[in-house]
Amino acid sequence: MNQAQIPLDPEFGVGGVVSLPLPGISGSIPVAMRELNDEKLIVILRTTESQNSPSKVVRLNVDGSVDSTFGNGGSAPIVTPPQVFLSPSLLHLARDGKFLIVGTARCNNQVELAVVRQFENGDMDHSFGTAGLKCINVASLIGAKANVQVMTGRHDDKKIDDIAGLEGGVDYAVQADGNILLCCTVFYGFDDLQGMVIRLNPDGSPDVSFNGRGFVLIDLPNIQRRWNYALAVIAQENGNVVVCGDFVRHDSDEQPEAYLVCYDQNGHINPQFGKNNSGLVLITRPGYWLSLTSMALMPGANGLSGIIALGSASDDGMIVMLTPTGSFNLVFNNGQPLYTRLLKNGEKWFRRGIQRDSRGIPVAIIVSGRGSGDFVDERTSLVTARYQFDGTLNGFTEFNDGRGIDIFGDCIVLAKNKIVVSGYVIGPSPMPGNVLRYLG
Repeated sequence: MNQAQIPLDPEFGVGGVVSLPLPGISGSIPVAMRELNDEKLIVILRTTESQNSPSKVVRLNVDGSVDSTFGNGGSAPIVTPPQVFLSPSLLHLARDGKFLIVGTARCNNQVELAVVRQFENGDMDHSFGTAGLKCINVASLIGAKANVQVMTGRHDDKKIDDIAGLEGGVDYAVQADGNILLCCTVFYGFDDLQGMVIRLNPDGSPDVSFNGRGFVLIDLPNIQRRWNYALAVIAQENGNVVVCGDFVRHDSDEQPEAYLVCYDQNGHINPQFGKNNSGLVLITRPGYWLSLTSMALMPGANGLSGIIALGSASDDGMIVMLTPTGSFNLVFNNGQPLYTRLLKNGEKWFRRGIQRDSRGIPVAIIVSGRGSGDFVDERTSLVTARYQFDGTLNGFTEFNDGRGIDIFGDCIVLAKNKIVVSGYVIGPSPMPGNVLRYLG
């Protein structure tokens, strides 16, 4: 296929678009999606505090219509105590069909990490946490004093992602044994931030076998930092934990560099990963603000998967492909990070997926995110692109709602290779949202 625009699927919604809010269902911010075995979609709809309504789990039929057999007329509330306001961001479908919903919660004027578990019918799973909700107060966990809290956006005021919650928020991974990894960034004070990884047992209790405390505060080996962000986490098949993000060196006036750091299953630096067996991979591009915001395992040989990491280099998109041990994949872009500029104002990649052929063999990488640089306006869009495994561009598309500032939500690749992208629009009140399906 050439580099023509990837078309919307006319069999989904209206011309490929499901518009939000849905009739009779509050919430229009589609932050996370997953495909079910019957090809239906589960979508997490976030609400705002002013709506005085909980966020929802919604199930959509294959054509984009609401599945009225799910929950109450197609939706199920994410139930929390009255004093807790939940801001969900991520969704995981467990092997037993349960939903794991990850985000942050505001409780007693403090921001805490939050994990929710629901049954596949939308009911809360009371065997997890407290009545299905597990909140983690980071200050209490690390034994810190007041004013320590979880970051929900960048501390740099030029970043629109303070609103979107995509950069600087929380990420998760689920290990083969069902343990849950959470990563976030801890705010100590102005210009003093540090990444953190927490491991929970399957029931939501702390796994103290991880670093002896149930968590790791990220210090990059042999590097003094002014601050660092932990923005994404993955679990390798051998139990290793890889975290990525960005950092600024101590007493440095240079732009941030990007990093990946690997821990073994006990929460200790893995010396068999990265350059010179340091446990660390650094990506530097002088004069550019680098950040890695998302990761995924890539199919590989010998039972171990490689790593795809993506993010941005100032206004350019950035895609990195690594071997399981942290070396650059020589097939992808000749073993170098791929910096993209598909749109005039640039792009930032936030999510990724894999397309496969009829035999299940991976054939293409799908990346999706925001079309614009740091300074956004009504021209900001949702952009999605397809790349071959050597880094060659193989088609892309852009969507602009036209009613305000488009904010990216999520992107998934379906079993039949169609692509679903979500986002919402800042400007109108209430904020409208969109779920888009593209032909594969």
